[in-house]
Amino acid sequence: MIKSDLPFQIEIDERVKLISVSKFDTQELLKKLDYFKDRQVELYLGWEDSLEDEVINIKERNETDSKSKFWIIERDGLVIGLFYLYDMHLKYKRAKISLGIIKEYRGYVLSIKRVRKLLETLLDLGFVRLGLEIEPDNDASIKIAKHLSLIGFQYEGTIRNNYGEGIHSMTYSLISSEYVKDR
Repeated sequence: MIKSDLPFQIEIDERVKLISVSKFDTQELLKKLDYFKDRQVELYLGWEDSLEDEVINIKERNETDSKSKFWIIERDGLVIGLFYLYDMHLKYKRAKISLGIIKEYRGYVLSIKRVRKLLETLLDLGFVRLGLEIEPDNDASIKIAKHLSLIGFQYEGTIRNNYGEGIHSMTYSLISSEYVKDR
């Protein structure tokens, strides 16, 4: 698998799809994400700059960084979040995953069924390890991680000061051979 093998669009179901940010120029992407001003999402995605600067950064990283790939998450044509693979290591077929969903849709748009479909797509592409790093106060992501344990994600431990002084992260991973399809 190489970066160009990653899909431009991932259809989760008839209502939800992921579209590569490469489809949009910077102004189009900025317009699509203009209302994406959810401070909690910005915090957990590590955004420190203005939306325009972050969009420019996302576009640039998507096109030049072989270890990152970004998609917008659309529900019925409305952008409700971002999904990205980062720290990808293609030789070892591993990546970390992250997503941010705006508050109005958090908790029910990416049901376990939809997350399962996304994970199956990534596993079908050849990834053998998918990881999550979650800050201990990110309740929404912790809830997702607990649900993901039903299909094989396992808690691995805490990385101390992972995001700065006193900001730790809990790590989880899914190994393709441990993925539980029928739960």
